[in-house]
Amino acid sequence: MKTYKWYRSLVAVSLVALISSTAGCINVPPAVQPAPPPDEREEPQTRSVINSFQASPGSIDLGESSTLSWDISGGGTANIDKGIGSVAVTGTRTVAPSATTTYTLTATNDAGSVTATTQVIVSTAPPPPAMDLPTISSFTAAPDTIGSGESSMLSWSVSDATAVSIDHGIGTVGSMGGMSVSPATTTTYTLTATNAAGPSTATTQVFVAAAPPVGDPDLIIVDVTRSGGTISYVIKNQGSAQAGA
Repeated sequence: MKTYKWYRSLVAVSLVALISSTAGCINVPPAVQPAPPPDEREEPQTRSVINSFQASPGSIDLGESSTLSWDISGGGTANIDKGIGSVAVTGTRTVAPSATTTYTLTATNDAGSVTATTQVIVSTAPPPPAMDLPTISSFTAAPDTIGSGESSMLSWSVSDATAVSIDHGIGTVGSMGGMSVSPATTTTYTLTATNAAGPSTATTQVFVAAAPPVGDPDLIIVDVTRSGGTISYVIKNQGSAQAGA
């Protein structure tokens, strides 16, 4: 019995010594701290919004102007092509293109870029109507047959001409007029009327009857009448000699 008590005492002492020697080596986990609330996440930034971009009026004639107007939300910068460059995010700009033109508006922020377009249609002036050639209403000679040494009157009427002339040395004349001529021989006169479309021409002739040879009769019938079955006529001698029976 004494031996057993001694053994229990020895085991107890050994356990106490073991616990005492290892007490400093035990790792005690720290107390778990509650997790802090999660930080609020920043919402991802969105691109700018082009609320409007238009041209007024959308159609113009050559030489006229149109007004571009635009409105952008979401911050950032704005730019318009065709040489306009950087602009405010809201504004207007007057343009006067010489041909139909499409304008592109670009809005940019940290999230990226967006674009919008508008068009100005330019109507070119129609070409002027083709000009008509000058109108020669009349060009006459009266009388149109003369004897040698006699004269005839040229008369004319022209419209829509910038210049009028007659050949055979007469030269430039007005749009309407008259001129006495005494050609030595049968002559054809040409009137030329000109404008930007080109020339118009007309002609008239003065017939000059040749004088009969000196000393020869020159008989002409100057009148003819009829009475029933009888025809009568009058003969005129234009020559210098007497006509025979």
